[in-house]
Amino acid sequence: MLRAVIHAGLHKTATTSFQKCCSKLHRELIAQGIYYPQCNSNNHNQLIGHPDLSWVKSTVRDARSSAGSDGCLLLSAENLEYHFHQDLPKRMEAALFRAGVKRVDWVLCFRNPFEAYSSLYGQLSLGRQTIQGARSILQFGATGHLIIARHTLTLQSRAHTQHFYFNYPALISDLRRKLKGQVLGISFKDFTKRANFPGDLLIQALARDGEVFSDLSSTLPNHRNSSPSHEQIERNYLRRFLGFNASNDRTDSDDRSEPAWFEQALTSRLDTRARQERRIRRLFKRTFSD
Repeated sequence: MLRAVIHAGLHKTATTSFQKCCSKLHRELIAQGIYYPQCNSNNHNQLIGHPDLSWVKSTVRDARSSAGSDGCLLLSAENLEYHFHQDLPKRMEAALFRAGVKRVDWVLCFRNPFEAYSSLYGQLSLGRQTIQGARSILQFGATGHLIIARHTLTLQSRAHTQHFYFNYPALISDLRRKLKGQVLGISFKDFTKRANFPGDLLIQALARDGEVFSDLSSTLPNHRNSSPSHEQIERNYLRRFLGFNASNDRTDSDDRSEPAWFEQALTSRLDTRARQERRIRRLFKRTFSD
């Protein structure tokens, strides 16, 4: 019985590390009955980006040919989070069933909401600001209050609309109403810190012999997202607001060339964040469960 397991993020939950390992160990996973499709990148965000889902039939055929009729098709695309409020997950699931998959499981990894927001806030400060790809300019306290009120964060760029979720019980309930397959949640700690490598527990549950990544290879890809400092995050947002960042955002080690008034504005922004952070953390804890 061919099954499909869809790892749908969420964002900032070690998805990149998991995807790099799955892609590198493509052949080893096949030997364990797990077919992880190889694409131009380590993840499957490009696949799910095709609204006609034309890729599903051929991908299921390849999974059956490679992993066997009782194998598992494993997909990992954190950008599915952008589409939870739309019908893409439901259509994707229906297409998998039509292609011959007998069971579909959805796996979502959940991180402490405040930690997830803080990490996301830092990540969104990075990247190049261009006319073709406008990026949001956020403020820690205001954005935090918006999330607390709406339980989501929605950002619009020229490329796409991004939706990020923080009310995990509500999200699970909504997906279970929409989808026929099983919707499972795993904590960020279980997915990362209680394993030798991110995603070990998921791979162990799917592998025919109960293997984990380190059992399949002695050389695993090393991926660590280096988090920018508070100063660098606020500097990036301020440069973006003022139109200073004509190139990629700077790192902490870059030489500074901003005028003195910029440094004063940066100090004010950092002071504001320091005053707001404790209150936002407390409100997140009161509003959301881990």
